[in-house]
Amino acid sequence: MPTGTTVLLDDPVITIGGNSVANQVTSISMPLSANMLDVTTFASAGWTESRPGNKSASISLNGFNEEGTNKVTTLIKAAFLAGTSLALVLRADGASAAAANPQYSWTCYVESFDPISGAVGENNATTFALRPSGAPTIAVS
Repeated sequence: MPTGTTVLLDDPVITIGGNSVANQVTSISMPLSANMLDVTTFASAGWTESRPGNKSASISLNGFNEEGTNKVTTLIKAAFLAGTSLALVLRADGASAAAANPQYSWTCYVESFDPISGAVGENNATTFALRPSGAPTIAVS
């Protein structure tokens, strides 16, 4: 992994249900957010005051639509249709988990799934969103 603050996202770890799918995924996004609660009082001097409430994440992945054993489309489709959870592990770099390369592990459910996407002459793409249930386990070693 390179030194400094920039990590080239060219060798991430992405496993779904214990299966490595990084070779089938072309982009990933993992926004974390907090529900902001209004705690404004008369003492706020005309300014709105907020505090964080419940936190959440939504993981979006895009990739190639591949069916077959341990293929991303097959794994996502099966979990979506059955309503079952998937174990998800993400790391920005293929190197071991470290403070500069934390590993995020979650139990997730498939929130949305696009099994056929593309135009004439393009690769059949897939897009799906995973909704974690609860806090991630974050490993740094």
